[in-house]
Amino acid sequence: MPELPDVEIFRKRARKALNKKIKTVNIKQKKILKTSESTLRKHLNGNKFTGTSRHGKYLFMKINDGYLLALHFGMTGEISYYKKEKPKHIVLEMEVGDKYNFAVISIRKLGEIDITDNLKKFLKNKNLGKDALSINKKQFLKLTEKSKGSIKTFLMDQSKIAGIGNIYTDEILFQLGIHPKKKVEDLEEKELEKLFEKMKNVLKEAIKHSAIREKMPRNYLIKKRADLAHNKEKADKCPKCGGKIKNITVGGRSAYFCSKHQK
Repeated sequence: MPELPDVEIFRKRARKALNKKIKTVNIKQKKILKTSESTLRKHLNGNKFTGTSRHGKYLFMKINDGYLLALHFGMTGEISYYKKEKPKHIVLEMEVGDKYNFAVISIRKLGEIDITDNLKKFLKNKNLGKDALSINKKQFLKLTEKSKGSIKTFLMDQSKIAGIGNIYTDEILFQLGIHPKKKVEDLEEKELEKLFEKMKNVLKEAIKHSAIREKMPRNYLIKKRADLAHNKEKADKCPKCGGKIKNITVGGRSAYFCSKHQK
């Protein structure tokens, strides 16, 4: 599933479609619409996108009529801006400007396409917490005071902190040496402060490398995830300490961690 770094890259890519008249709107998968087809066309046809923003895993495209196109990418979604080489699995396609196209893609046909005129209300209705890159240390520590259960589950709870999913939760904990099953209440304040800083650093590092696994630092767990999933030889060796990478279930979600340095 696209997480905060991926959606931030999508946001930057979407800027290519700004300030260009939307000439046509082709809706190919109505089932992911969270608004009516007529409402979507009303706010897109003939208008322009004038800005972009992101909150957690949601991308917002500001429309010149004061509304916002809200996009969530489900498990396999992304966006594309192209002229001739049309991608596969398009769910929403818009012709913008001089024969260019801006499209939402989803292999599994999952995600959300919506229209809103009130971002604050939209986020509240979705029960989304502060964005992981916007939340400050004081707000983060206050959230931990009210939380119990595993630290992995805490970081993935979108109602607390929006944007972090399975992959980057594992990466943050891996880099800090914290076991994914460790309880929030068992972490000291200094450890929580380090966790806050590491959360920010890992997400920014991923954005710096365009969220491309192969470009991430050598000591990152994310570089090994695909190999681990396919049981490739020697893929279970920790890139930080040489320990064994194991896979367990935490809160119903898969978790990769090093059995040696994560305590």
